[in-house]
Amino acid sequence: MTTASRRRDVWVVGPLPPPVTGAARVTGLVRDAVESTGEAHVRCVDTGDGGPGSASANLVRRLARMLGGLGRLAVTRRRSGTVYIGGAGGEVLWYQAIVVLLARVAGLPTVFHHRSSYYLTATGGRCGSSRRSAAGG
Repeated sequence: MTTASRRRDVWVVGPLPPPVTGAARVTGLVRDAVESTGEAHVRCVDTGDGGPGSASANLVRRLARMLGGLGRLAVTRRRSGTVYIGGAGGEVLWYQAIVVLLARVAGLPTVFHHRSSYYLTATGGRCGSSRRSAAGG
């Protein structure tokens, strides 16, 4: 067995440049850091909106990328790996809940890197349900 075939999959799910935003930059840096070790096969699911365009066109692009990535994650034959999710806010948080569910069903360890504590600490409404989904309950 070669070294390349023994490498674990690391799924990086989140916005990636372009365009360069704070979230895309952080997700890109994590991807680059994991790739630079040479110890993992990095598989990316870009959830960015793809740049300029109407809100509806950006949403369609984001959904298409997410669905394509979820499909690849669901049918992968190599069930050893880790899922890194560059946590987002707003409606994208709900898309990412699907990724967490899929990873749990597959038995893959998941790292959810959320850069804002508002969704986790605020009380009531959507924030309370976001806190529960992040906690796994």
